[in-house]
Amino acid sequence: MSSNNNSHVGNNITSSDHNCLTLEFQGFVPWDNPHNLISAETEAGIERVKSAIVLPVFFLIGGPANLVNMAVFYRQGLRDRTNFCLFAQSMADELYMIQCMIFSGERLFQLSGTERYGPVFSALINSNMVSLFSLTWISQFMSAIIATERCLCVLWPLKFQTILRTKTMAIFILCTCVTIITLYSIFVATKYRIDCAFDPSSNQTIKVWTGSQFYYQNQAVWDFMDSVVFGVIIPGGVTIVVIVSTLLTAVKLRQMAQWRAESSSSGSLSAREIALTRMLINTSVLFLVCISPISVFRAVLLFVPELASGGIYHNTHFAVLWFSEFTSYVNSSCNIFIYLVMGSKYRETLKALLSFGKASVANTKAVRKYVNPATTEISTTSHS
Repeated sequence: MSSNNNSHVGNNITSSDHNCLTLEFQGFVPWDNPHNLISAETEAGIERVKSAIVLPVFFLIGGPANLVNMAVFYRQGLRDRTNFCLFAQSMADELYMIQCMIFSGERLFQLSGTERYGPVFSALINSNMVSLFSLTWISQFMSAIIATERCLCVLWPLKFQTILRTKTMAIFILCTCVTIITLYSIFVATKYRIDCAFDPSSNQTIKVWTGSQFYYQNQAVWDFMDSVVFGVIIPGGVTIVVIVSTLLTAVKLRQMAQWRAESSSSGSLSAREIALTRMLINTSVLFLVCISPISVFRAVLLFVPELASGGIYHNTHFAVLWFSEFTSYVNSSCNIFIYLVMGSKYRETLKALLSFGKASVANTKAVRKYVNPATTEISTTSHS
């Protein structure tokens, strides 16, 4: 396969030729060497399916689903801490799915070509719009917040309600999200560029990922922030927090169920709170299943440099990356199914919203029915 489809080799771009860079390979071509675990054709096929088929399907699911989630939690009341957190997570997931479509939408029209990076994608990368990718870390952070909040509610159901108010939680979430976006914008968005390069192995001019001049001037710090902070510390920390919180919540919830069966305890959660907790445990499990691939992969990269882009397992690197993006689409789109199956209050609120919408349509039709065609004045005749 032409290297056009495998040109993620920024570390191998070392010199310039006219208006384009020139690729230099140290002993092997990353996407075409016998050590690759998968072929370049397989990696390219996975990327095309992910971008042109899987992403649009999940966007059609997650886009409306997250809007519905936001409407339901808003209707239930954002003064409630749990509703506020779930509303914020749905908003982050909605923005993340929109961002994915903005960056990858043009791949729908590139199925027959060999060029992987279209003009829209290239312009977004070169304009530092990579900052939008920070939304995936915000979604992960919200999952950790929700798991922790539910754990503390179960461990100290009365005390925690008074210690941490919704306003305090909202300020903490806002400050953390601003910090994540700011750091990502500084240390990651300014790192990458899409540029043209001459590939001597195929005698072609192609588009490649490369580093910005600003990045090469500060390479050690920028690599640490991208690879360690955003690659391992944040996703790894979030994963550990969710695992520990979910396990503690599940154990405590089981104890509470036994206590409720034996006697009434004023400090225990209500039946509805227990049902909500079980629902949120399942969303945490979904999150862990979906986020584990990229968390493990980024950690392994620190110890197996051959798996990095431009290494001998170049194709495997991107195949795993595309799979992890697929699981992120699942995580950002499918919570609604857990809410519908396990959330009785969610179903009640959604039904009320749908009933309100039907009632509004019915009232509009009733008003139109009593407009006098001759005078275009609304009749005062009673509907009865």
